[in-house]
Amino acid sequence: MRLFLAIALPRDVEKVLRSYQPTSEAYIRIVSQLHLTLHFLGDVKLAELETAMSDIRFKEFKLSLDGLGCFKANGKCRTLWAGVRPNEALRQLYVRIGKRLEEADFELYSHHYSPHISLARCQRKYSEEKIQHFLQIRTEPLEFRVDHFLLYGSEIINNVPFYRALAKYGAK
Repeated sequence: MRLFLAIALPRDVEKVLRSYQPTSEAYIRIVSQLHLTLHFLGDVKLAELETAMSDIRFKEFKLSLDGLGCFKANGKCRTLWAGVRPNEALRQLYVRIGKRLEEADFELYSHHYSPHISLARCQRKYSEEKIQHFLQIRTEPLEFRVDHFLLYGSEIINNVPFYRALAKYGAK
């Protein structure tokens, strides 16, 4: 099972974000379980990860989401996302978790951390009109309190990822 650490979204925030998602079609796959990924770990041993995270400490903080965009590959949109406003507490949590994982000899994926909420994944022949409509949506900032993050397990069933919360790590 592939594992990752993420912040779950409150239902009211998730409801607003869902209203931004384009309608599903053959070439746009809607993300069904919205979250903010902190660290993706891949196939690792659950017990070792739980030990590494067992006494992680952080203070609760507020997070603001604002704006929509897309990540591109070869000039084409691949992921439609909701943006996260710059937040020092989120950055510190990301760094703190990363240090803890490195100390426990977990391999981290080395890329620039760009916090976002994935809303949809685009395949090759998607509707450019739907993408442009999505990118032009005017959003209002959404603010919520982060007092925990979760360890998720991910399984692919019929080419669709399903996530299950396996552990919760609360603010201290």
